[in-house]
Amino acid sequence: MVYSLFVCIFYLFVSANSLVHNARESDGSHLQKRDLQNASVAEVSHVTSSTLGFSSCPLTGNAKPRNCRHALQLGHSVSGIYEIDPRDGLGSFDVYCDMETDGGGWTVFQRRKDGSENFNRKWNDYVQGFGHLYGEFWLGLDKIHRLATSVDLRIDLMAFDGETAYAQYEYFTIGDSRSSYVLYFGQYNGNAGDSLGHHRGMKFSTSDKDNDVHSSSHCAAGHKGAWWYGACSQSNLNSLYKFGGTGWTHVVWSSFKETASLQRAEMKLQ
Repeated sequence: MVYSLFVCIFYLFVSANSLVHNARESDGSHLQKRDLQNASVAEVSHVTSSTLGFSSCPLTGNAKPRNCRHALQLGHSVSGIYEIDPRDGLGSFDVYCDMETDGGGWTVFQRRKDGSENFNRKWNDYVQGFGHLYGEFWLGLDKIHRLATSVDLRIDLMAFDGETAYAQYEYFTIGDSRSSYVLYFGQYNGNAGDSLGHHRGMKFSTSDKDNDVHSSSHCAAGHKGAWWYGACSQSNLNSLYKFGGTGWTHVVWSSFKETASLQRAEMKLQ
């Protein structure tokens, strides 16, 4: 990567000087005023990648970042929507990048903030994704699987009283569709408490696809939301959005506010 950057800078330098030299040859009066070796920076300040004959610096064969962390490394520091390509041969897609939290570079795959999006949806919706990247959304299990290859998971939470907390997990991974997107992750840290540990090794369930391990209950149907249910849950960030109140049919992280409804939840990968 360092070698490619050197080559790119060298190519820009040589091309820019060549452009200025050619321009001066077409203007003899200008050459009389200033020697080529003493050319000012202003004379080449108009040179862009398009005037040099290429669209971008050829550092890699694919200009799209692999994920939000890669976008940050490429110099993109503003939170917003980016087109990424995980380089798995399945194509690119848009994501929301959080470039502010804990150093930035987080690829957001779930957000709850105002109840504007219905999260009590069926299997195909959760596989494909839904919502709006600037609002409430679920990125989609297929895309999450493509991004979640032993990465860090961060979950940011806010209660209706304004209190905030976070939970972070190492080595976050979910399986593919054949495994029903089974959930794996490593060590926890944070101040929200570990309400995901109960769900380690669990398959994803929706109201029309019961993959939980409860012997007599359909957790997704009863809790009104899709999640990696065990028997049944200690957290559920995809349940019904309610302003206040308590219960497992709310957006819940039990080690933070027990079963009290949360105002905001955001899940992201790095």
